[in-house]
Amino acid sequence: MAFRIANDRPIMHGKNTAPVKAKTYLAWLHDLPCVVSGRQPVDAAHVSFANPAYGAHGRGKGHKASDRWALPVSPELHAEQHACKDGNEREWWASKGINPHLIATVLWGLWNERKGNATDEATRIIRTLKETHNASE
Repeated sequence: MAFRIANDRPIMHGKNTAPVKAKTYLAWLHDLPCVVSGRQPVDAAHVSFANPAYGAHGRGKGHKASDRWALPVSPELHAEQHACKDGNEREWWASKGINPHLIATVLWGLWNERKGNATDEATRIIRTLKETHNASE
């Protein structure tokens, strides 16, 4: 018997999916380079579209994205992210060659495991991702 994952159902928000708020995590992101350009300073940019494969519920009616899905993004690119054509944020990230949910998962894990001691490793990971992306262009 085969099972099919129904990804056509809307993700429901409730008490078990309430967005996580982590001010210290957002503050830590400001110490990192932009995941797109590698530059600083950065804003904490929330990825707002859902991705069930990563457990990302996205924004729901009256709900903001969890801080767990925030990434360091330069202010200019953050504004561009919010103003992307037709509101299609998924396409905007794809045009940058970035899987934002994967990077957010890695950064969130590092921060939770090492707190402030994760900055150097997170910076190295972001720079490696940029080099890998630039080499594939």
